[in-house]
Amino acid sequence: MVSKVADVPYGYHFEHLETWTVLSTSDSAISCIVRATDQVNMLKPTEQEEKIRTTSKEHFIKYF
Repeated sequence: MVSKVADVPYGYHFEHLETWTVLSTSDSAISCIVRATDQVNMLKPTEQEEKIRTTSKEHFIKYF
């Protein structure tokens, strides 16, 4: 899923790519493993790139 957030500072400079992978741990599918990853793709250069990446990672970890 790709998210673009226009209502944050520099929101038009980047997009956030979030990927969820669900793996079954058995044939009965009673349990599973969910792997979530995030990536920030910069669409335009900005001096705030490192801050954007750091804040995105912190919010992603806090969410999970």
